[in-house]
Amino acid sequence: MLACHGVKFKSQLTAYAIFLSRVAPAKAAGTGIAAVADVFDALTSQRPHKGRWEPETAAREISSLAGSHFDPGCVTAFLNGWDEVLAIHDLYRG
Repeated sequence: MLACHGVKFKSQLTAYAIFLSRVAPAKAAGTGIAAVADVFDALTSQRPHKGRWEPETAAREISSLAGSHFDPGCVTAFLNGWDEVLAIHDLYRG
């Protein structure tokens, strides 16, 4: 999964991604939802170069990138689990 970290949805048909899907499908399988979660965490975390986004604002940005940056199915799964996402967010961000 880490080998595919940062691979955008539309660029997943690269030779490397095709190779990974054939050789290590278990590693490639979770990359889409991990990408969504990683971006959500980055957007809702304070960084030296930017402020912390509200979770709802981050969710709208992620939704707008479904089909280009993210696998639409992964975005749907993320949003369908919104209550759990917020609970985990609140647990670690307080």
